[in-house]
Amino acid sequence: ATTPTQAPNVFPLMPCGPQSRDTVTLGCLAVDFTPSSLTFSWTQGANSLENITQHLQSVEGGEKTYSLTSEIEPNMEEWTRGSNFTCKFIHKENKDEKTTSICHIFGFNPPSIHVEIPSFKTVMMTNSDVKARCFIHNVAAKLVWLMDREQPSTDRVNEFSNKTTLISELTVPSSSWKNLKLLKCKVQHHCFSAEKTSKAISVFGENVDPSVEVLQVSSKESGQHKLLCSASGFNPQISWFSDSESKSASSTDISMDTNGRVTVISRLDVLQTEWKTGKTFTCEVFDRFLNKRDRKDISLCSGKNRTDLEMINKY
Repeated sequence: ATTPTQAPNVFPLMPCGPQSRDTVTLGCLAVDFTPSSLTFSWTQGANSLENITQHLQSVEGGEKTYSLTSEIEPNMEEWTRGSNFTCKFIHKENKDEKTTSICHIFGFNPPSIHVEIPSFKTVMMTNSDVKARCFIHNVAAKLVWLMDREQPSTDRVNEFSNKTTLISELTVPSSSWKNLKLLKCKVQHHCFSAEKTSKAISVFGENVDPSVEVLQVSSKESGQHKLLCSASGFNPQISWFSDSESKSASSTDISMDTNGRVTVISRLDVLQTEWKTGKTFTCEVFDRFLNKRDRKDISLCSGKNRTDLEMINKY
């Protein structure tokens, strides 16, 4: 009897998950074919490869078929660089080839970048250099820093790696870091675009400038009106004014978060008779470490809600 011929279905096998060895295993799988006389060959670019491992299995069922796995173990560096690996098969009159590379993986799942920057407290408490780090895993690429869209000098960047991780360390004087608005680490690799693999971090700017909010609160004490001013920064100092005249705060509360950012809440008690005249009260915050200032005004006429106005008019 003549053995029926059935063309194979061939699937390229790619590595999944972190690769911690010096080599990577790549495979081609041919399934559901008969007869068993199928041959595989491999190339890297235009170069033929040897040291091929193959596993043939028969599958019993209504019709006996075969499966064949062909594997190679190229150098990890060649794989992460983006080289193309092609498996070619010949089976009777059928022939075909399948190509795989690290670019096929990143086409669906671009690598993530992790950036570490010094804490706000570290930057403000030191007069020396501070360091930022950029990490990328399982890809041989070039990491590029941009500080407010400009590349730092090469002597400020140190790059090192192990089997799975590439690390770029940026060293910046604390005085320069304090004026930095945007830090970006991007990857240069022919498999994927830099826009998809950029990690931008707001360093100093609106998020760190001293901020101030002022509001009025209900008072249970007859004849008094309470104003609260909340300011955040590294060392915010709150001052109260009324028509350019300095006022003394009734109380002040200070707290600090884990990054060293300070929040100050200051309360000013105002006589209802003075408040109802429409005077403007100003809360001013100055942060001497950041050398920045902000202020907010509040008055009876500054658009408060109806409930507050009704409460005040009862006195």
